[in-house]
Amino acid sequence: MQSTLTKPKMLWDALDKCPIEDFPSSSDYPSRFKALADYLDRLVHPAVTVAASLKDGGLLTDHGTEHVRTVIRRASELINNASGFELSCYETYLLLASIHIHDIGNMSGRDGHELGSAEIVQRLGAVFGPDYVEKLMIFKIAQAHGGRIGQDKDKIAKLQEVDHLLGMKVRPRALAALLRFSDELADDRTRAARFLLDNNKVPKSSEIFHKYAFALHSVVISGNAIKLDFEISKADAQKVFGKYKKSVYLLDEIFERVTKMHYERIYCMRFLRPMISIDIVDVSINIYGENFINDPIATIDFRMEEAGYPSCGKDAIFNICPPLAEHECGAPLCGESLKTYLGDK
Repeated sequence: MQSTLTKPKMLWDALDKCPIEDFPSSSDYPSRFKALADYLDRLVHPAVTVAASLKDGGLLTDHGTEHVRTVIRRASELINNASGFELSCYETYLLLASIHIHDIGNMSGRDGHELGSAEIVQRLGAVFGPDYVEKLMIFKIAQAHGGRIGQDKDKIAKLQEVDHLLGMKVRPRALAALLRFSDELADDRTRAARFLLDNNKVPKSSEIFHKYAFALHSVVISGNAIKLDFEISKADAQKVFGKYKKSVYLLDEIFERVTKMHYERIYCMRFLRPMISIDIVDVSINIYGENFINDPIATIDFRMEEAGYPSCGKDAIFNICPPLAEHECGAPLCGESLKTYLGDK
């Protein structure tokens, strides 16, 4: 019977408390994780943002050690906040290892970065332990945090709901969803290059990404809701910032990004309920004038949740059930195509 870790303050602290009997072959996975994290923190994570910027140009927000810590913190908070979610000791190791590698593929460029970690994991060899199947599972959980398989963005569904790895029961879908949503909640002020922002040294093409991150000063998980608090200056609210080859207002970027978070929440909760259930994203944007002792000169508050009746267009069935659009009759399945198909029988 595997032990479970209930309400850890931080996942790495909980892992330290695990008896080695709760891991495959009674191996010392807590020590393995410490060695892995130390190696990546010293030699790999600090190079990710630099290498990505050299490859693609511009300047990524932080994808290094501090970002990894923030993702782990968010995952820990989601678990702490849930009333019915517990990780086994082995699942905790797999999740932590997956978080540590989820962004290192950016060193080869932003495009397809979720797959780029495979080469680096392979190069690290024994740092990840001797078992190929285990390294493959870590990679699969990590790569599901973004990208596509062909044109399909539903990567988590390609994983098993329940699987067995080295004799241990694990839940790959739940672990991947937890990583993905935690990563979505980790794009806060800690990722911005503040000194470069203050001195107008961020490349034009990357300005909005750092401005957005710096504006998001607080992410709070409570009950079934996420609370996002933004702080922006009047000056920043009135100007546009570079985003690749175009310019956008900070408010418009906030709207776009929190909308993405809303859809990521819907997607990830599909694989986490009923263990974790987040239904609401509350957003508060305070705009301040030059005098810091005054209250905000404007406040924008809104809530994002599923509401109203779902849209149902003429061909909605084909979006819900894609195989119906690729039926063996040679056309999207409908009354007319079925009539023709049956006529040949």
